Amino acid sequence: MYINKTGTSFFNLKVLPAFCAGVLIITAILSSCRQRGDLDARMDKEADSIFFPSHDLLSKGPDKALISAKAVYKGQKTKNIALKLHYYNYVAYLYSLLGKTDSAVLYADSGILITDNHSLTDSGWELKYTSRHFTKANILYNGGRVQPAIDEFFKAKDRAEKFKNQCDANLIYHLLGLALYKQQRYDVAKQYFQRTLNIVKGCDIPSKNQYFDLEVQELISDIALCYHKQHINDSARIYYSKALKQISLSESRHRYNTDTMVNRVVARRNRGIVYGNIAQVMVKENKLDSAELYFKKSLNITNSTSWGELYDAQLTLMHLGDMYLQQRQLPKLKQTLDSLDKTLKVNKFNNEDAILGWKRLMYQYAAAYNLPLQELTYYKNYIAMRDSMATAKREKTDTDLNKELNARSQKLEISLLKKDNQLNRIYLWIVISLSVMAVVIIVLVLYNYRRSRRNVKALTQLNNQVSSQKTALEKANKDKDRILNVVAHDLRNPVGVTGFLAESMLMEESVDERTAESLTMVKRASENALGLINELLSLRADDSENMVRETTDLNQLIKSAVNLLEFKAAEKQQRLVFNPSPGLLPVLVVPERVSRVVSNLVTNAIKFSYEGKVIEIDVKRENKRALFTIRDNGVGIPQNLQANVFDMFTTSKQYGTSGEKSFGLGLSICKQIVDEHSGDISFESKVGQGTTFTVSLPLSDNV
Repeated sequence: MYINKTGTSFFNLKVLPAFCAGVLIITAILSSCRQRGDLDARMDKEADSIFFPSHDLLSKGPDKALISAKAVYKGQKTKNIALKLHYYNYVAYLYSLLGKTDSAVLYADSGILITDNHSLTDSGWELKYTSRHFTKANILYNGGRVQPAIDEFFKAKDRAEKFKNQCDANLIYHLLGLALYKQQRYDVAKQYFQRTLNIVKGCDIPSKNQYFDLEVQELISDIALCYHKQHINDSARIYYSKALKQISLSESRHRYNTDTMVNRVVARRNRGIVYGNIAQVMVKENKLDSAELYFKKSLNITNSTSWGELYDAQLTLMHLGDMYLQQRQLPKLKQTLDSLDKTLKVNKFNNEDAILGWKRLMYQYAAAYNLPLQELTYYKNYIAMRDSMATAKREKTDTDLNKELNARSQKLEISLLKKDNQLNRIYLWIVISLSVMAVVIIVLVLYNYRRSRRNVKALTQLNNQVSSQKTALEKANKDKDRILNVVAHDLRNPVGVTGFLAESMLMEESVDERTAESLTMVKRASENALGLINELLSLRADDSENMVRETTDLNQLIKSAVNLLEFKAAEKQQRLVFNPSPGLLPVLVVPERVSRVVSNLVTNAIKFSYEGKVIEIDVKRENKRALFTIRDNGVGIPQNLQANVFDMFTTSKQYGTSGEKSFGLGLSICKQIVDEHSGDISFESKVGQGTTFTVSLPLSDNV
């Protein structure tokens, strides 16, 4: 809210006729009450205070306030984000008052550009984004550009409905209510006001500050005005009474201003506005004497030189004139019309409703006194202005904002459903492809299984029962390994070719976005399948039996394995640090198998470490054994999974930090290989701090 130096606002409870002012009040509250991140309350308060001189000039006209605001902004040496947002929002508002919609939109867009350049994951910037789009929507709407305004309303409403904290979204719902009120959709507007009021009262706003009281007070009055426009007078009077109680409560708590005098003046002014509204209800109930008293109480307070109060005073004079005309108290009517004419000439703002009402009452007054020439003149002026205003408002009222916004929401939902349907089709084809592959594998397994049964049966006929069973089991095991080998090798080539073709097609410039997404999924699936095949190949039982052990320097073996994985670490901006043991560390091993252990452990460290982390590989001699450790600073292994990490096909699986898939075979293979070499493997891990694997192998005596 734009506040002058005494703490009184330029706008008041009757913001609904002055919709633009209402939007500026609420978007300012969004700016100053709910700050987060780098737009804190202190910066925003300082930015607001810089424009106090310009605010004070508003009563002399928006053109003078605009010149002052630009001069003040130009004179600031340091222009932080808070200052820029205040400036763009305020100048957009002033241009809208001057009827210069294009200029107002230009400055509103400047504010939107700032919010669009910040992440909306921060709730403070999310509020900024939403409020700036609502400001632009209001400017477009008041400029007669209804459809572009609806686009902006939808952007703000759609974002507000995604707020995690509904307390942050309540002001947006209030703005929607104001827009719907202006469209004369009073019942829907009332629902938005009531929803906002319920949210506000349930929110934990620090210290329930001035803005909280003003918002509650305004919402209560807005609900009362809706009942008033719907001719539900009993409910209107109830809510006007609630508004007066809220004013008294705010005054007693010094919510308007810490200065007692200023606090009392603001409270008195707000009562004056409510008195004028109550008087209108009493006119409808034909309680004209009481209505006259309330009208005069209101005018005694609001009929000043302040624009915000003068605006309401003009409307109150117009309604009082209608009542005098109804009572045929023509001298009082003439006195009231003269007062209204005087305020309209003093006021620098164009209060169209009051001007139209004055012209209407003037021709009715002339008709009552049988002054045909004056009656005709005023009547022509009234009809011309009425028709002009009706034409300008027709498009706004003919377009149901609530229905338009709901229709946009439905279109967006349908669009999202269509995208989901497309993805589901892609998933279906993938499942079908995998199912076909599974069927082929099952057929091959069944075929080989049946053949192995025939072989077992033939062997049983040649040997006794015990040896036959033993031989059959051994052969079945070998056949299983052979089948696994054949299947794995046969699958690797087509899967590898599939991944290569997908990658090649992705490099072509003609590939569209949708096809690229599908090809990326195929490429990733191929890479995962190749990883699983390689793991399966490592499980062959005859690997260690057919390989020859040789004395090897453990330092050199580990260094070679680490060098091969440098590129994989570089993909995640990680660094592998290798610290070898001094001198030679001879071990009698199958180099390819031990290298596989190192590769699996380092690959796991890369997979479960975040980008930019360091992975250390240390080698040392301890007694008659050679030890190497692989230490990362990754996600760690949860306590409930640690007992089963070395089990084959374990369920203790996790996804890597970049979503890499785990098959549950790598550590079991490491354990198997280390056991083959009479070694030990162990680990220590803490969730969030990382994991250290230690492998111990016996030193070779044949140096």
